[in-house]
Amino acid sequence: MVSVSAERIYTLLKEAGYRWTRPRRVVSGVLLGSLKPLSIEEIHTRLGDRSINRVSVYRTVQVFCTLGIARRLQFQEGFARYELADILGTHHHHFICNQCGSVQDIEVCPLAPTERAIARRTQSRITSHSLEFYGVCGTCAQNAPSDAWVS
Repeated sequence: MVSVSAERIYTLLKEAGYRWTRPRRVVSGVLLGSLKPLSIEEIHTRLGDRSINRVSVYRTVQVFCTLGIARRLQFQEGFARYELADILGTHHHHFICNQCGSVQDIEVCPLAPTERAIARRTQSRITSHSLEFYGVCGTCAQNAPSDAWVS
């Protein structure tokens, strides 16, 4: 059985004139099953199908980004991560741990009123925004020596 989100991805590809190829099907499955944004390398590792190379993963992800299926995120790590766009999930932001690099979704978005005010003031239509929080996750904070947080 194909999930509703996979059906939506198939439909978006079809409407844009793209075929539902094996790489697109498998990469969409990885993105649908992930709880965090993934790098191209992480997507490739999770494929399980070694006949699909990194270049195919990269091209597939680029098509997904172009069509608004996925979005590219840059978290000061020196490489991009990708996740499904808001049209296939829920709008959210991220918390990134500066020590272990873990990424957690933050489901609350306090920016809606600010976004509307900016749109009115600039007479523009805002199509998206992003907000990242950086710090030390609970696990890393617990594992730190007790005097590590003394300033």
